[in-house]
Amino acid sequence: MTIGIEETEMKSILAACLCAAILSACAPVIGTSTLAPAQPTYAITYDGNGSTSGSAPVDGESYLEGAHVTVLGNTGNLVKIGSIFSGWNSKADGSGTPYSAGFTFSMGSAAVTLYAQWTVAPGGGGITVYDPPVIAITLSGQSATLAQTASMTVTLTTSETVDSCAWYLDGYLLQQGGTSCILGPSLSLGAHSLMALVSKNGTLFSASCQFSVQ
Repeated sequence: MTIGIEETEMKSILAACLCAAILSACAPVIGTSTLAPAQPTYAITYDGNGSTSGSAPVDGESYLEGAHVTVLGNTGNLVKIGSIFSGWNSKADGSGTPYSAGFTFSMGSAAVTLYAQWTVAPGGGGITVYDPPVIAITLSGQSATLAQTASMTVTLTTSETVDSCAWYLDGYLLQQGGTSCILGPSLSLGAHSLMALVSKNGTLFSASCQFSVQ
């Protein structure tokens, strides 16, 4: 059968349309991609809140809302003359939420500042600093480093008889009384500060040493 020009042209057009449709279906779809906005992160800051020496801990992490945050301890050996470190609080005056080292909480939708809390040292009157001190305190037996499985005994001697003595580890009461204390084993890894606090006629004097558990 003889095919007319019109019919031939029509078949060519249909074939071209079919090829175009196939190519269009196989071609990748190129469009405008929309990236999801980055989720905001928040920091936690520690404030010495009147400390007289040492440094506040630094948490270098940034947390998404709902992420778990572990509260740091007094790793920078904050000290306030006449007071003992007693933890952290969301308010400087202690009227907020209290936090202790190792406590875990969920980050909210804003940055958090935790303020050091201070309890007046036993004996009253605060630690009076003299130059030279009226009572000299000497610590012995300590070493700069301590294995986590080991222990060491630290002993104090004073230039004269005192009324009482207490030992504080990282700002927390470790032992009431006694001229020596035993540290370890199983102390947490990292830097620690040991302070001996003695009282004489209502006046407090202290000596401290730093060591690291490895």
